[in-house]
Amino acid sequence: VRLHDAMIEQGLIIATRDGLGVSSAGRSRFVAEGINIEELEQKARPLCRACLDWSERRHHLTGSLGAGLLQLFFKRGWASRDPRGRAVIFTMTGRAQFEAFLGSDSQTDAARLVSKA
Repeated sequence: VRLHDAMIEQGLIIATRDGLGVSSAGRSRFVAEGINIEELEQKARPLCRACLDWSERRHHLTGSLGAGLLQLFFKRGWASRDPRGRAVIFTMTGRAQFEAFLGSDSQTDAARLVSKA
């Protein structure tokens, strides 16, 4: 949900006639992060769309871009899947890195958490 909101606020993901799309700024940002947008666009699933999160009752990012970003976070060691279910668990360092990735105002708080870890 926070990823979805941050991407919208930063103009990386924009509303289109078909739902959501990636802006030129978003395309540049995702490519710089190591996401192959052209490859994701070739997949059967939509590149990005909003999906209502059942627990928070707000939208989260889904589609091949959402899956690609999640794989990036796993690859960077920020998070892993809870073996007992679908939950994603962030490490303390991963939380700080995620906040920095989002460009969040909580970066200071997240950095403080990392220094305690």
